[in-house]
Amino acid sequence: MKRIVALLLCVLLIASAAGDVHWAQAAGEEPGIEIAGYTVQGVAGVADVYAVTLKLRRTNSNYLTGLKLSTPGPNFKQATGSGGSYTISNDPLSASQNTINTLNGNPNPDWPIASETFYFIRAAEGNDLVICFFCNGKDPSGDASSDGTISVIKSAPDPIVVDPVVPGPPVEVDTTKYRPILGVASDAALPLLDQTTEELSIPITNTAIYAANRITVSMEPTDKDKPLFTANRISVSASINTLNRDQVKDAKFAIKLAPGAKTGIHQVTLKYSFNNNHGDHFNDDSEVVYIQVENRNAAPRLTASCSQWLTPGQQAKVNFTLTNHGTTVARDVKVTLEGLSPTGVALINDIDVKHLDLIAGGESASVHYNLLPAHSLEGSSTSLQLKVDYSDSNGENYSDTNTVFLPLSGAKAEDKGVPRLIISKYSFDPPVIRAGSECTLFLELQNTSRSKTITNLKVTILSDEGILLPVDASNTVFIESIAAGDMVAVSLPMATKADAENKTYPLKISFDYEDSQGAAHNSQEMISVPVNQNSRLVVGEIALYGEPMLHEMVPVNVEFYNLGKTILYNLMVKAEGPFKMEGGRYFVGNFNPGASDSFNFAVTPTEPGEQVGEVIFQFEDSIGTQHEVKRELKLEVIEPFYPDDPGMDEPLPPPPTNKWKYVGIGAGVLVLAAAGFVFWRRRKMQKKLELQRAQDLTAAAQAVVPEIEYVGFEDEVEPDHPEPEQKD
Repeated sequence: MKRIVALLLCVLLIASAAGDVHWAQAAGEEPGIEIAGYTVQGVAGVADVYAVTLKLRRTNSNYLTGLKLSTPGPNFKQATGSGGSYTISNDPLSASQNTINTLNGNPNPDWPIASETFYFIRAAEGNDLVICFFCNGKDPSGDASSDGTISVIKSAPDPIVVDPVVPGPPVEVDTTKYRPILGVASDAALPLLDQTTEELSIPITNTAIYAANRITVSMEPTDKDKPLFTANRISVSASINTLNRDQVKDAKFAIKLAPGAKTGIHQVTLKYSFNNNHGDHFNDDSEVVYIQVENRNAAPRLTASCSQWLTPGQQAKVNFTLTNHGTTVARDVKVTLEGLSPTGVALINDIDVKHLDLIAGGESASVHYNLLPAHSLEGSSTSLQLKVDYSDSNGENYSDTNTVFLPLSGAKAEDKGVPRLIISKYSFDPPVIRAGSECTLFLELQNTSRSKTITNLKVTILSDEGILLPVDASNTVFIESIAAGDMVAVSLPMATKADAENKTYPLKISFDYEDSQGAAHNSQEMISVPVNQNSRLVVGEIALYGEPMLHEMVPVNVEFYNLGKTILYNLMVKAEGPFKMEGGRYFVGNFNPGASDSFNFAVTPTEPGEQVGEVIFQFEDSIGTQHEVKRELKLEVIEPFYPDDPGMDEPLPPPPTNKWKYVGIGAGVLVLAAAGFVFWRRRKMQKKLELQRAQDLTAAAQAVVPEIEYVGFEDEVEPDHPEPEQKD
């Protein structure tokens, strides 16, 4: 048996400013291996890992059979691996057989040089890499040892050679291919923006193997005409220092909900700017993501009113009331009085434009005008227009024009003319009329005449398309009389057709009445009836493709259909539950009538037993009302069964004391194996014979002539071919 001698050969390599290498040899010993040169290169995309290429040369005739090296120093540890994964090795690194064969070559005239690359991981801040060699040889008489260090400067190449080498052209490496890939984490919940939001967090992940740093994520709404949020800065952005592979960090945006933002699911655009570890800059990545907006605040809406009476020919200071029916403040309110004329109502010692700083949500404010109605004004009232311009807290501008009727007192009485009947107000209960449902129509009828009474009034309600029809009553209402200037309230229960389309329908209301002299008159009014179709989202059964096993992924599918006659807006499907989710969110968008789709995702149970989750469908109907449909997702999670080794619980036999015991055990095993094989062979032959016998019996049974049933044609049977007898 060959004798193997492990000798320690340590090499000290000190790089001077000129690139020379010096060796410190131990006194009284001559090394058998020396380093003719080396290079150091950082591994692309992997921090603190270095590839050190050593040029080795033998210095004596001692034949090598093996060569290993290790790093006893504190700064670096020997490593194994490839690509993007390296681990510290506790065992010395071995040189390849090709390297050993090259080193054992004949000197001509010098010993040949062998090159090989080894990997090391930085463990401390120092740059000194201590390398120790272990040589195996046939004849140890010429072996010796020395020690030293190699200098590793960061991750840049640092070639140092003993012999001058003519440098070749530099090799350019395209480091832009080491590109990180950033995006929103797919399993994250939908970010929520509401009145309490001070900072919106969106989880960002890096799906590439290359790290990203100096990351800036900017956000802007896809529809810039409809602001969703406000910020103190022009650009809404968030910064992240670094993102390694599969790492997730939140991009935090300092924003608040815009006062006029509409409740629902909205699109925003994220733009990414980042660097890789080589300093390459990337800023052309973007993606569209969805956020959920819940705005319980209503935008400001101003209306004007006035109940003050005017007397023709008399100056009056008239107070107009402006009411904000929204929940947010109206700012920079500008009021312009229109409809003024010398023959009607004119301003006196006043201007037509007034300004108010703000009107809070739900509050009212007043403006005053000095008005002079003309002496020639007749009738019960006159009208003016107030144009109101204002803005909300987000700077969005609004403009409304309100017609205000001012009642007149002391005007000339009517000597002749026809009394007029108008609908001063109408409403429905409930306010939203659904197709196929019942509602109540409320009318307020006013006699505009100041001197004549209306009698024998018949109100007839007609719907051209039969969309809205009375319930348990006729379509007419009788009123005995309405005095001059008075109003009468009328109500009528009605129902809408189930197949009415989603639109506004006209409803005609005709009046037949008499005046105080008994003259017959008739008139007709028309009102609008908005009918909304019921949303009908049908969800199919939830299908699991496989039995739920603990820590194993199970695909899930659920189909859904729009069986209604109206579009389902901003349809979002998501799955929730106490398990890991893959693809647990699907934004469908606008879901047309008659359309169908499916939601496919996967769950990974993390706990055994019954696990209950939900599949949630969220959408808006045609009038903006939010709806939610939920379906239960129940998993009966079982744990995988791993059968025990039948021989694990049996005690092991004591170890034999000599080689004859090993022979006896081996012979016994062979005898048992042979007996088992013979038994198995006989059992197999017996089963084969039984199977053959059963097949023979089956074939014999099938050989019996079957019953034949003849239907008709009895008279056509020839006498020499009699009909076979029927068997019972």
